[in-house]
Amino acid sequence: MEEANIVRLPEFKNKKGKLAHTIPDVTDWTIDQWATATGGEWGEFLSFLKQFNRGDITWEEFVKEGGKELADTVIYLSLLAKRIGINMDEVIVDKFNEVSARINSRVYIGNDWEYHLKPKEKLNNTIKRPLTAARIKELKGNLFEHCSTEEEVISRHFDAMS
Repeated sequence: MEEANIVRLPEFKNKKGKLAHTIPDVTDWTIDQWATATGGEWGEFLSFLKQFNRGDITWEEFVKEGGKELADTVIYLSLLAKRIGINMDEVIVDKFNEVSARINSRVYIGNDWEYHLKPKEKLNNTIKRPLTAARIKELKGNLFEHCSTEEEVISRHFDAMS
């Protein structure tokens, strides 16, 4: 999504029909401007939620219109992250996997963005170094270059720590 956002950015026009961005990347807006735009979209979602809670719109209308505003929020979050220099793909995977390790969950997200399950016997091992997306790439590229899947890298990583 990040790349598509950047490619599409120069095409945005304001309500007066003028280009909204003067530079074909995210740097013409400050971090505050991107954060404000993101907050505005979140506010629009909350407005639809309020309308549903008041009985002004049906559940179906809320799901349809609220879903659009949630999508806008995520799109703006992606642009905000890009402006700050955060790779959202990496930080989302890393944070998800960090929480999974903390709560001793078998579920983790691989670099393929699919969820995977760790073998049950590996759950009680203490991970001294978090198994982040970057760490999986590092392990696969170095220590476990002969592994064909992320599951194999993770399994061998846990075996090595036992």
